[in-house]
Amino acid sequence: MEYLEIIKAFGQNLRRARKEAGLTQLQLAQRLGYSSKAVSKWESGDCIAPAVILPTLAQCLRTDVNSLLRASGVGSYYIGIDGGGTKTEFLLAEAQGKILQRMVLRGCNPNDVGMSACLEILKQGIQTLCGELPRDRISVFAGLAGGSTGTNRQKILQFLSTFGFRQWDCGSDAANALIATLGHRNGILVIAGTGNITFVQKDGQKHRLGGFNYLFEDGGSAYMVGREALFYALKTEEAGKVDSLLYRLVLEKCGTATVLDQLGVFYAEGKSTIAAFAPIVFQAAGEGDAVAREILTQNAAVLAREIEQGAALLGEPNPEVVLIGGLTKQEAVLLPLIQQHLHIDCRLHTYQGSLAKGALLLAGWEEHHAENGTT
Repeated sequence: MEYLEIIKAFGQNLRRARKEAGLTQLQLAQRLGYSSKAVSKWESGDCIAPAVILPTLAQCLRTDVNSLLRASGVGSYYIGIDGGGTKTEFLLAEAQGKILQRMVLRGCNPNDVGMSACLEILKQGIQTLCGELPRDRISVFAGLAGGSTGTNRQKILQFLSTFGFRQWDCGSDAANALIATLGHRNGILVIAGTGNITFVQKDGQKHRLGGFNYLFEDGGSAYMVGREALFYALKTEEAGKVDSLLYRLVLEKCGTATVLDQLGVFYAEGKSTIAAFAPIVFQAAGEGDAVAREILTQNAAVLAREIEQGAALLGEPNPEVVLIGGLTKQEAVLLPLIQQHLHIDCRLHTYQGSLAKGALLLAGWEEHHAENGTT
């Protein structure tokens, strides 16, 4: 490779690695003892950083010198990981934009399954996708529910550092969702999955609403829909009135003589098992069950309140509102119910694509993805 090509490749790799590390040019310059103007020149391809600081520069960006100097996109691969409470999706892509492999394992939220189990799930998926690929050509981003709380992020980063990847980083699954749905646009993202959380993205800044976990939420999630259905079924048995459609569907899913017989299972298996009852509430509502309809209406009202709170923070007319998560698979029922409770105009729609693609973009796939026009 000629010297000018090396300078250009270095500038592109440096800019991508700096952004993936979440650093501004000024912040990186301060760590190196240089000016932000110098960093800007390196990234623009005007010149290359002095050889003596390249090891320190690579360390600041959690990469290596060879990766900074390598021609961008040649023989490079990207792994995006989206881990939630129910499932963990892994995607492997090449620099030219093609998705090479997809794998889905069980949920890996470390706050639910424990850190050891979380890392074992990640290890299984990563080893399967990597196969015989050279690890130093692979960049990885893992966006996990619970991945940024407490000391979890540091533990996951340490785990990822053991594979010999070219670059690696991790964060919450919300980071995947935001980049996959809104990109860099202003708007509101509502996550209505096992749990519920809303994000407002405005001029590059992110504001969070809710997301306090199932112990401190009042609706708008599969867990709350499932919980209300189970509570109704338990109280129905208690009263001896067991002839409603919703009750019969709940009992059928339990597979036991009574719903009460499953109480110990609900406590042992937790919110994911309870959230799995949400689809039958939509089924019962669609077949005319009044209690099921009321459960969905109450949860839709919570989502509408969050959207209005988000719109107030955003401060723009007719904002874009994207909904994702398990509840949105029933968008034909859910969206009209939300609209009934909204007092503002907004562009309300769902996103049914892979959130692991967002993780791919955060792993650095974005540059080549955009260049090649893939979607």
